[in-house]
Amino acid sequence: MRGAIAKAVAAAAALGVLAAGTLAAADYQERLGAKRRERAAAEAMQESISADAYGLQELQGGGRAAYRNEVKERAAEKAAAEAAEAEARAAAERAEAEARAAAEAAAEAEARAAAEAEARAAEAAAICALPAGTVVDDSRIDFDSLPQYFPVSAINEGDAVYGRIIGKSYVDNPDIALSSLRYIKTLHRNFAGQTQVGEIIVNEAIAADVADIFLVLYESGYQINSMFLIDDFWTGDGLTSDVNSIAHDNTSGFCYRRASAGDNLSNHAFGLSIDLNPLENPFVYVTEEGSYAAYPESEAYVADRELAHCITHSDLAYQVFAAHGFTWGGDWPSHKDYQHFDKI
Repeated sequence: MRGAIAKAVAAAAALGVLAAGTLAAADYQERLGAKRRERAAAEAMQESISADAYGLQELQGGGRAAYRNEVKERAAEKAAAEAAEAEARAAAERAEAEARAAAEAAAEAEARAAAEAEARAAEAAAICALPAGTVVDDSRIDFDSLPQYFPVSAINEGDAVYGRIIGKSYVDNPDIALSSLRYIKTLHRNFAGQTQVGEIIVNEAIAADVADIFLVLYESGYQINSMFLIDDFWTGDGLTSDVNSIAHDNTSGFCYRRASAGDNLSNHAFGLSIDLNPLENPFVYVTEEGSYAAYPESEAYVADRELAHCITHSDLAYQVFAAHGFTWGGDWPSHKDYQHFDKI
């Protein structure tokens, strides 16, 4: 009995083991099948995606090529934009460099011009400091800035001009104050056509006119024999000194003296008269017997007023003086004083 039971138990156990093994194998197969099914599904899905993608490409009709072209175009546009930007930067840098160079060149030119102007001004001052009668080479003259050679200066007690005239052409008097006189340095063409330094003293009221008149005459090449202060020909009094100045054919202005004919003060005493090239333009007495010069050396210029350096209405000196409001002694109704211009 016990043996039968044991056999039965053993058989049951064997049957359980077999059943367990059978169940394990079935479970394994099930899992393996599931894996295979999953893989197959994934492969099917991939094939579907590939097919859809292929189909989409086919439907787009060369869409990939178009995309590639678009990419290329965008790349080309970007490259062009970068190149244009680089060129713009380079152009800006070039423009900045050119502007900087131009500014430096302009500054250098301005500095050179200033230095040259300073040098010309210094040379002009040196020429103005030369004594009257000095001949100056034309290469030293700045013909674009002629006014600087015609300075007008006050005369002050103790200065060089005052030292030359005091007790001669100027004396203490009740008629004309020293402060009313002006000293003018000039340039003029002498009878040889050379540039020569000149000087003259006139009344302050006509000084600007006189400076401008002699500038125009010089610029036009008008010839004046000499221009010294009458004091350089001083003989002891105004009248005889005037005669001496005329004998040297000297152009002059102020001299405190009486008129040649009469006891009244001459307009020269007030600095309002100028005698120009007096030998060629003499004082002429007009009488019933005829006209004759006050000075024998001028007789030829009485007989022929067309000779060189004679002042007539067509002469430049007459025209320039008249334009500045001066009257001419050649127009006097009785005696003639062809050298004489005054402005009252």
